Amino acid sequence: MNYKEIQSLIETVSSSQLHEVEIEWEGFRIIMKKENSFSKKEGFQLIHNNQDPVVQNKENVIDAPVETQQNSVQFENTIQEGTIISSPMVGTFYGAPDPNSPPFVQVGDRVKKGDILCIIEAMKLMNEIDSDMEGEVVEIFVENEQFVEYGQPLFRICS
Repeated sequence: MNYKEIQSLIETVSSSQLHEVEIEWEGFRIIMKKENSFSKKEGFQLIHNNQDPVVQNKENVIDAPVETQQNSVQFENTIQEGTIISSPMVGTFYGAPDPNSPPFVQVGDRVKKGDILCIIEAMKLMNEIDSDMEGEVVEIFVENEQFVEYGQPLFRICS
């Protein structure tokens, strides 16, 4: 692989929905991981490992600069009223049952225990996320069709 091929690979993978890629090819290895998967536009970085058993011949090593987009999520330390409903799994957030339907909930809606808040698609399975309390939806942290991580805040509900 030459420099242009590696650069093209980085651009292709960066624009995809992949979150980690590892490639071993012709005596060298590239590992790319997105720094943060909470936002839609993410950069990749090369992960350097002190133990490099794959690269035997240093002539095969290409020192290519990699542009990364530093996305850091900082959760507020201030105490805010309400209960946070977090994602129980990694997957894609859907706020409505289908693209032509209204969302399950919007900011300002009152929900009861057991009401469906959203769907998270994980491995082609649609998982309904229910409210575990009664109250008002005061904040929705994610957008429709956004990738979410385990434990990522989805909703704030005040009783």
